[in-house]
Amino acid sequence: MKQMRDHELINDFVKNGDVKAFEVLMDRYSRTGISFACKMVGDISAAEDIVQDAFIKFYENAYGFVNEEKGFSSWFFKVVYNAAIDFLRKNNRYNELSDDLIYDDGCHAYDVVKDSEIADGLVKAMSMLPERQKEALLLHYYESVDRIDGAAVMNISLKAYESLLSRAKHNLKLLLKGIDL
Repeated sequence: MKQMRDHELINDFVKNGDVKAFEVLMDRYSRTGISFACKMVGDISAAEDIVQDAFIKFYENAYGFVNEEKGFSSWFFKVVYNAAIDFLRKNNRYNELSDDLIYDDGCHAYDVVKDSEIADGLVKAMSMLPERQKEALLLHYYESVDRIDGAAVMNISLKAYESLLSRAKHNLKLLLKGIDL
């Protein structure tokens, strides 16, 4: 199957029943979805379940995406984000960021940070940030979700998202200065 855009794959899946198109979408978004969910919940098994549920929701509502040229990735990450928040709330862990973020447990979190001391300091500093600031940083810098999609995922305005990122970066810098690396 040639490299097709998301909306082309969705149209093929819905209009022609092309299951291969659905599989391509799953291949395209599974890894980043699981990585993002794992960074939020700190549990690879829960992250996989969250992403599987997101694909099931899409499968059940695929007709709503027909002829939409944009929107699947934003929708997908928003579903994953909301499911991760629900998981954390259900498990009374909404205000914590897992210490497992730097371990190689399948989450592949912070894999660009090679030095474990720096990674430890970063995890420690991130754990001290307000939850919404952590979420914005994870979306933008670790999942490479653009600002418009990040705002949509977090269900806030673009201006509010940019402000959240700015405050998060500022606070992270201050926290990192106070951590002996």
